[in-house]
Amino acid sequence: MEADPAHAPDRRIDPHSFEAAIYGTIIATALVAAQRHETPRDIVVTLLGATVVLWLAHMWTGLVVGRVEHGPRFSRAKVAELFHQERALLTSGLLPALIVALAWVDWVERDTAVAIAVVAGLVELTAWGFYAARASETTIGARLVAGLVYGALGVGIVALEIVASH
Repeated sequence: MEADPAHAPDRRIDPHSFEAAIYGTIIATALVAAQRHETPRDIVVTLLGATVVLWLAHMWTGLVVGRVEHGPRFSRAKVAELFHQERALLTSGLLPALIVALAWVDWVERDTAVAIAVVAGLVELTAWGFYAARASETTIGARLVAGLVYGALGVGIVALEIVASH
């Protein structure tokens, strides 16, 4: 039986990068929402700092696991591959940081910038859900339902992160 090419795994996005992008978006969105009462400067600095530290932790973990898994065959090429996989995590905080930075320079109110950044993150999570549904579901209806469910789960995880931070 031949695989249906319309539902074959999408090879344009590396699954590890996909995972890093989703994880980073959840963390960035929750962090902005949880810090909504702080100054725009503090939100941006905390967001960018946390994003870099999280990326470093993922890189370090990947290096340690790579050494255990590949031993002396863990080469510079593997490090470059790891960097490529994890860069989506590193860049996940940029859009919300840029949005909140608009309040830092007094182009918009803090509450407006925070709301836009959070909504942008939730829309991004929902879009990732629809992207995953496109690759895994056969009918338009199933894709729509799965995309909405994945998006709702992303929103729920962000809400849990916010609750846990208080």
